[in-house]
Amino acid sequence: MNFGSRFRIIRRRFRPLRPKGRLSLYIVRNWRRPPEEVFRGAWKIVDEATAGTSVRRNFRKMPVRHIQHYNLRQVIKSVLPEFVPQVLIDPSIIEALQAGPSVIATIHSRSEYAICAALDKAGLASAVITADRMDPIDVDNYGFGTAPLCIRRDRNVFLEARIALKDGRAIICDVDYVMDKHGPDQALYVSASFFAFQQAVRAKLYFGYTNISEDGRIECIVVPGSGEGLSPEEAAREFIDFIDRMQGAKSGLRIGTWRPESS
Repeated sequence: MNFGSRFRIIRRRFRPLRPKGRLSLYIVRNWRRPPEEVFRGAWKIVDEATAGTSVRRNFRKMPVRHIQHYNLRQVIKSVLPEFVPQVLIDPSIIEALQAGPSVIATIHSRSEYAICAALDKAGLASAVITADRMDPIDVDNYGFGTAPLCIRRDRNVFLEARIALKDGRAIICDVDYVMDKHGPDQALYVSASFFAFQQAVRAKLYFGYTNISEDGRIECIVVPGSGEGLSPEEAAREFIDFIDRMQGAKSGLRIGTWRPESS
């Protein structure tokens, strides 16, 4: 494949990103460099181009940088299949998670499997509670040794989660949800039922969030909750305060009690 053909193919794949012309040219010129190095250079171009812009957010109000990082990861993976994003986590948290049954509450951020990938690299298995089946393309993006277990958010969700905990897996759940994304009430809610489950099984509660560093690495921030003695609603409020601190602004999350549609 000559330079022109490769440039045209890559340019088409870069449609979700900008500046796609500059990005495509960069990829073609640096094709033979290590994939992680190519990604870092491409991320710098994307991040600088979108800094301070008013790119429209989706209904979950995810930060623009998270969405752009996700899009770039998918494109780089499609042209350089050996690429795996770099994921960082505090080693002390890994030690704490290995000490006993643990659940991690987080929110949708287009890097849902990053925490799972960080645990996997440390030899800790995980399970993800999700409304839909895990996208195999997204999972493959992280290069798992052992892929996380998918627990569907249906009437058996907490039964399966309890079994996963007994099997030594850490449970990770995006606890934010939209009551009706097509209706008049599109507010984001945090499920208090997940915190009720955590208390019922006496698992250690952690709060999780992912940041995107300047060089494109995914930084997994996982911190312990305050401990016992809180109601599920109080634990949910503590989690919302954590998200507000991480995002540096009020998230607008409300507390609700999610119930499976089939119940």
